[in-house]
Amino acid sequence: MKKNISLKIEGMMCMHCAKRTEDALKTIKGVSKVKIDLENHEASLIYKNDDLSVFETVINEIGYKLISLEEK
Repeated sequence: MKKNISLKIEGMMCMHCAKRTEDALKTIKGVSKVKIDLENHEASLIYKNDDLSVFETVINEIGYKLISLEEK
C-alpha cells in the first residue's frame, strides 16, 4: 500500500542541500516520488513499504537530522 509521508529535516539550508536530500531519498526502495520544501525544511514523498526506519538512516548518512516523520 502506498503512503504519503512528510519528513521534517534539520540541516537543509540551500538548493544543493535540497537536491542532495532528494537524490538520497530516491535511492530508497519503494520511494516513487519526492518533493522537497526547502523553506519549511520538509520532504514529502510517496512510499510503498513498511520499514520507516530507513528514512532516518539515509538522512543521517548525508549529514542531516530527521526531526519528525508523519504519515498523511
